Amino acid sequence: AKKYDESATSYTQAKASWNKLKPQELSKDLEEKILYKLGWSLFHGKQFAEALEAFKAELAAFGSGALAADAQFMVGECLFRQDKFAEAMPAYQKAKTLPASSKEIEVLILLHGGQSAAQTKKYDEATKWFDELTTKHPTSPFVSEATYEQGWVLQQQKKPDEALKLYETAATTHRGEVGARARFMMGEIH
Repeated sequence: AKKYDESATSYTQAKASWNKLKPQELSKDLEEKILYKLGWSLFHGKQFAEALEAFKAELAAFGSGALAADAQFMVGECLFRQDKFAEAMPAYQKAKTLPASSKEIEVLILLHGGQSAAQTKKYDEATKWFDELTTKHPTSPFVSEATYEQGWVLQQQKKPDEALKLYETAATTHRGEVGARARFMMGEIH
């Protein structure tokens, strides 16, 4: 009997093992979901290069499928987690044009797209991404983080007074990690 090779340590091995088992009558919808879940599992196992390969394979097979926007976002996420911010930008830009499966993914596309732009010193572009997030999703729990990031961008642009105002807003609206980072940055400016 055919069995999934549990010793597979790479996407290529896992995919080959899956192909041996895959029923020929599998619906396209189910196949797309399986490819997405494989990429998702690799991503959560911090195997970002392998996850990137999985999401790209999903997009190659199902570029207009129900999970295409989410897979495109995950391509960006895989690159983002590897600090490949310039490479992540086109993935986020494309994901932004597709209908995401949830509001949270829409918000994270904008947040991480903005962070990628900021990390590549494209500060005006980063500001546009963060502004879009705060305008389109004003009640999102990620607004404080976008506000913090806007402050960081202003600080990099040598605008400490404007940055300080945004850090203060982020610090007062978020009591967790974002608020603590904002307070730290306020101390750095003073």
